[in-house]
Amino acid sequence: MAGYKLSCCLLPWCQLPVGTGSPTSNPVLQRTVLGWSHSCAQRRQLSRFWEVDSCPTSRGLSKEEAACEQYFTETTTHDESGRFIVRLPKKEGILSHLGDSKAGALRRLRWMQRRLIKNPDLNAQYVGFMAEYLDLGHMISVDPLQDTTHSHPFYLPHHAVLKPSSTTTKCRVVFDGSSKSSTGISLNDCLMVGPTVQDTLYSIVVRFRNLVADIAKMYRQIWIHPDDRHLQRLFWKGETDFVGCPYELTTVTYGLSSAPYLVTRCLQQLSYEHSKDDGDIPLKIGKDFYVDDFLSGSDTEVLSHIPDEFQDKRSIVKVDDIQGSVSTLGLLWHPESDTFRFKVHEFSMNLPITKWIVVSEMSKLFDPLGILGPVHAYGACVYIRSIGMDGAIACRLLTAKSRVAPIQTLSFPRLELSSAVLLSQLYKNVVCSLNMTPEAYFWSDSSITHTFVSNSGLYTSVTWHGGMSTLACAAIESGPSQKIS
Repeated sequence: MAGYKLSCCLLPWCQLPVGTGSPTSNPVLQRTVLGWSHSCAQRRQLSRFWEVDSCPTSRGLSKEEAACEQYFTETTTHDESGRFIVRLPKKEGILSHLGDSKAGALRRLRWMQRRLIKNPDLNAQYVGFMAEYLDLGHMISVDPLQDTTHSHPFYLPHHAVLKPSSTTTKCRVVFDGSSKSSTGISLNDCLMVGPTVQDTLYSIVVRFRNLVADIAKMYRQIWIHPDDRHLQRLFWKGETDFVGCPYELTTVTYGLSSAPYLVTRCLQQLSYEHSKDDGDIPLKIGKDFYVDDFLSGSDTEVLSHIPDEFQDKRSIVKVDDIQGSVSTLGLLWHPESDTFRFKVHEFSMNLPITKWIVVSEMSKLFDPLGILGPVHAYGACVYIRSIGMDGAIACRLLTAKSRVAPIQTLSFPRLELSSAVLLSQLYKNVVCSLNMTPEAYFWSDSSITHTFVSNSGLYTSVTWHGGMSTLACAAIESGPSQKIS
């Protein structure tokens, strides 16, 4: 069990709790062979590597999430062009306590203006961004003399977020829905967040093959109902304005707590409304989007019909100093070789090796499929064996999951059984993600696991094999008729 004995050597049992209560929530002084260390947030963060956990599982909707779903279904409409018009899912009991927000919004505007004056390049991008909002009708001016809104408006502060690696928008203006009003309540406090309606990132990446796309200005493709736009007001002054003028945002606004739900729910609704259409496009819209990023797969012939203006034909794209790779969802994908790549930050061996540094370095590895497996005491992996139309056979590592030895003392037999449990959960997630029931084979090098499975009587249709090295492993097969992409 790699890492288990090492942790025991580094962490002799000598702890001094600080304060009262559970040691997992309070600071603890830990004596190690390297000296005394202090752990509080570090201990909580470390615990996620040590916990005996399972793969993600789905859950039902909470009461608020169910209410949000019902409100969306009852209030969402389309305009003449087919675009969605949505209402903000409000918590009416809290909304009535929303206070004045003008003073805070004007104060933040003056602060932002001072920042823009010091940075001409940022100023040009910011002004251009807001000008585009006006030109596209995503922001309209409010005439105080003709304002007939009876409800209390909310004014959103805004600031710039720069993303140089973006292929669509380098400078994005973000609106602060968490800014407190005079009563200490923000607009986000008054909105329902809504449930997660898209597939998990894990499922999408497992299915991903050879097609990456995104929706430009996704949030701004959806209109907000005119009766709710008074909650999306802001102050802005152009080059000729001396005082901030009021405007209203007419589309779903990035920075509101309900915005991610509204845009992803509209995608799901679009998939549902066209579910009876020919082809698999409606299914892909509903299953292969992660917010605005589309990761899917299709035959090469289908890809060749994509119009040139929608294709990125750069042969070498420099992202994070790795040539030829396209960054999507934090992953590095090399289109030519159709492989994932990982960038590991350079680590200085001159620094002292502490628990905090170990956790910090491990958290920098974005690896949803678990194929790197940086540290483990027990784990599981799944390979996929496919047979092409020409009869060619390929076998590749599809996904893996590993765990280090847990904080609580567990026997070696229990750790070995834990790897089998982890494998069964991992296999279930893979099968659900691929939407197929392939022929599968399971391996484990643990005789205890073999004996337990054989004697339990729970897996009469499953055969476990021996001969693996340290991990529980499964292999699934797919033939030409089973298109996993």
